[in-house]
Order: sequence, then C-alpha cells, then structure tokens
Amino acid sequence: MVENLIGHNLGQYRVDAYIDRGGMAFVYKAFQPSMKRFVALKVLPRDADVDQRQIERFRNEASTIANLEHPHILPVFDFGETQQYIYIVMRLVSSGTLQKLLRGVPLRLNQVQDMTSQIADALDYAHSKGVIHRDVKPSNILIDERGNCLLADFGISKIMQMAARMTGATGLGTPSYMSPEQARGRPLDARSDIYSLGVVTYQMATGRLPFNSDTPYAVLRMHEEDPVPAPRLYNPNLPAEVEQVILRTLAKSPLERYASAMDMAVALKSTLQASLASSRAAGASATQSASAEPAATVVFSTESAHESPPGADMLPNAQPQPNRNVPNVDMVDQIIDRRKMSYAERRLESAQAISDVVAQDEAALRKYRERREAEERRRQMEEEAAYQAEQERLQQKAIIIVIVLLVIVILIGVLALIMR
Repeated sequence: MVENLIGHNLGQYRVDAYIDRGGMAFVYKAFQPSMKRFVALKVLPRDADVDQRQIERFRNEASTIANLEHPHILPVFDFGETQQYIYIVMRLVSSGTLQKLLRGVPLRLNQVQDMTSQIADALDYAHSKGVIHRDVKPSNILIDERGNCLLADFGISKIMQMAARMTGATGLGTPSYMSPEQARGRPLDARSDIYSLGVVTYQMATGRLPFNSDTPYAVLRMHEEDPVPAPRLYNPNLPAEVEQVILRTLAKSPLERYASAMDMAVALKSTLQASLASSRAAGASATQSASAEPAATVVFSTESAHESPPGADMLPNAQPQPNRNVPNVDMVDQIIDRRKMSYAERRLESAQAISDVVAQDEAALRKYRERREAEERRRQMEEEAAYQAEQERLQQKAIIIVIVLLVIVILIGVLALIMR
C-alpha cells in the first residue's frame, strides 16, 4: 500500500496532488524544479527483499519505453527507485482520456476513424521497435487540448509485471480489452495489441463493449470462446464494410487478424471513405429526383380545362375541344429516358469515386509495406554484418588463444629439457 505522498519528494520530484489509481500503481501530480514543469508520477511500493537483478531489468525496460518518440505516444521522462518506492515519470496531460468521451452512445464515424488511425500509428511504431503495449484501453488513451490521442503507459504493463515480482502485487491487465491469447496467459506479440485496439474501436463505434459480465473471469472466457456480437446490432447506422473490418480485428486466432495495426487503420479508412462516397452519391440522386418533380407535373397541369357553352356540341360544324388534362405521352417517355440516363450516370460516377478511393488507399498501403520491407531487409543486413563481425572477432580470439597455448607448450618443453 502506498502512503499519502503529497508534500514528499521522490528524487527531484515534489509530489503536489493525487490524480488516480491504476491497477497496483498510484498516479500523482508532481513538480520538477530543474525543468520548472509539472509531471505525472506513477508510483509503486517496493519490497525490501527485491533482487538487484530485477531492479536492473526494470531499469532496462523503462529505458526502452523512454526512448519511444512518436507524436501519439505519451513520453516517459524518467524512472527511479528509493528505499520504499519505484516510480516512473511521464508527461502530465490534464485534458482527460477517451474513457470520458465514451458515454454509452456511438461516436461520429469520422471521429472513430481519426482516433483509431492515431492509436494504430503509435502501436505500429512501437511494434517496429519490438515494444508491445499489453494494455490498450480508453483510460490509457489521453486526449490533449487539440483533440489528438496520446497512448499512455506504453509497455508499462510489462514493467509493472516486473515490478509485481518485486512488490508481490497481482491483477495485471484489463479483462474487457484482453486478447484471447492474453487471457490464456500465452506469449504475446503485436497482434494482441491489434485485438485490444479492435475492442476500443468497437466501443467507439457502438457505445458499448463487445463482452460484459458480472465477473472478470467470465469476461475473459467470453473473449476466448464466444463469438463477437455484430456491431450493427447496437448501431444500425454503421456501414456493413466497417463492421467487417472491426470483426476481423477481433478474430479469435491471431493469424486471422490484420498483420499490423496500420493495415487495420488503412482498411477502416478506405471502407469508410467508400461508404461515405456512396452515401453522398445516393443523396445527390435523391435531391436531383426531387428537384425534377415539378417540371414533370407541368405536362399534366399547364392550363385549367376550358368549359364549352351549353349545347355547343350540338352546333353545326362544331370542332371538338382538346382535353388539356390528357398527358403528352411522348414528353413523358422523354422524361423517363432522361431520368434513367441520369441515374445510370450517377451510379457510374459513384462507382468510379469508390474505385479511385480504394486504389489510392491500396497504393498507400503498398508503399507502406514496401517501406517496412526495406527497413526489415536493412535491419537483417545490419544484424548479419554484426554477426559476421562478431564471428571474425571470436576467430581472432581463438587464433590468439591457440598461439598462446602453443607458446606455453613450447616453453614447458624447453624447461623440461633444461631440467634434464
């Protein structure tokens, strides 16, 4: 249990106010005099019998997280330990989290897409550095003053897991957002974070979680075994294509999910843009049809009928009066033909717009994959070069050792001859 630290110092940081509790950690607002700024401190109690090697692993992991530099990742400034506590220093964001925006109703689709893309970008960057978040959820997604997302506690779940072995604490992770493999306690990779991002996107798009139950264990079992309820059950206005993207992200098997967080974000963006383009085309069609109706009715009501005097039809050489209310069949056929052509042209334009959007997104995704593949090839070449250099160094050491041994053997032989 962490005591009230307000007014105390942890290293150079003066604790000013209590903010919140997350799992086994307590979060405080603190002041850093050397930089004249306020920061957030995440504090854990420390076991007196902790192994020094565990502390060293804690330092290494925190150092890795602190080196992540991305516009949508909350920066980690520092970490440290005292006789009683282990703490991590982060940027202080006071404007709130995504959790406060989720009030049981769906967010706007463009807002869902923007936030998902920002979070996916942050995850993709960290995954390229070999860092897994392990606890993606709305309360870990901060919203700054400009409405941008900042993914917080990046990799801190692993640090907390290490700290738990130092403190004896338990209860890591958030069952409502855990992937099936995380619920089973299996080794995790980037696809576990992609699943958790899918849960967050599901919640933003529908206003509710995919699985709810009375106990955390029951929620974990549902993530492992139960099919995901279709998002359109809770938000009928959600495009069917967007629903399919979310459901693929929440596949039980990691192999069936998107290969990367950016793949998921690009798929969501392309399907949403295509759906919006189709909706705009349909709206334009309805507007044009409505505006064309008055012109069509003119054919049937250009003038009111003229009445003939009584008995006029009995007069000699009387000409029959035309009935003005009878429609002109040729003009009606022309209007119908024009409407058919206009509708066909609008459908063609809509299909072309959707095709253009999909083609642009496929090209962007292709370039992104090519860049990732080039980076991977470069990394492999660097690793191979480092491996070869290490092998050469070991070979040189081996040669030197052999030479030294030979010299020793020769000297022993010479000494033996002298002693005789």
